[in-house]
Amino acid sequence: MPEVLFLGKDNENEDPEINSTLCWKKGDIIQVFKDGWTYGRLEKPPIFFKIIVPDSTIEELTTDLIGPILGNPIRISTGIGIEEHPPEIIKKSRRKLDFDSLPNNIKGRLLKQGEIVLKYQTLKKYIYDKQKNRMMNEED
Repeated sequence: MPEVLFLGKDNENEDPEINSTLCWKKGDIIQVFKDGWTYGRLEKPPIFFKIIVPDSTIEELTTDLIGPILGNPIRISTGIGIEEHPPEIIKKSRRKLDFDSLPNNIKGRLLKQGEIVLKYQTLKKYIYDKQKNRMMNEED
């Protein structure tokens, strides 16, 4: 059962251009991991949360949620400053979880427990495509 790691808070920068293009925001998809992945000590609520998708594969979720890639920025804001990374390390997804559209029971469980199990078709209802400005389940 693959696990999708999402950012649970906005990173901010006082420079509006950096803030809008380089700062990761609440709901951004960080990565798709295999079942039982060992997360870092900070990869927990309220900074991060995960959705377990039992009826999908890592390959399907990575293709649908992570790719195609918006770009490979070499500078990224941590909220404290700008970090430089080789282009192949940072891949910001064009899609994100629309946290505000989640039903209260799902949102509450994520905030309290840090994870929830959702079927893929359910998860797709709450994934927003930033390039197309629409929800993923509205695609042709």
